[in-house]
Amino acid sequence: MKAFQRIAAGLAACVLMGTAVPAAALPVSAENLISNSTFDNGTTDWGPYAQAGIGILLIGLALELAVEGYRTIIHQRKQAKLEKTAELSAGLDEMED
Repeated sequence: MKAFQRIAAGLAACVLMGTAVPAAALPVSAENLISNSTFDNGTTDWGPYAQAGIGILLIGLALELAVEGYRTIIHQRKQAKLEKTAELSAGLDEMED
């Protein structure tokens, strides 16, 4: 049951990260700090570059969250397996006495 809760929590976190992307896609208005004819000719705004950067950052964070969640689940399964093995060996030791 705990594994299901952790998976559900991980999915909920991913959904929240996914809903943050449209908020990050709001237009960013910044003026060019460098002003000359070559640089200003044909440029519109830094918005698309900022949006792409923020989007990549959010995807990276979501992947990091997924990896950490997976590691946590695997660690808990290994820990539970070790505890069962310890209980079984303790039970066998009692039977030998």
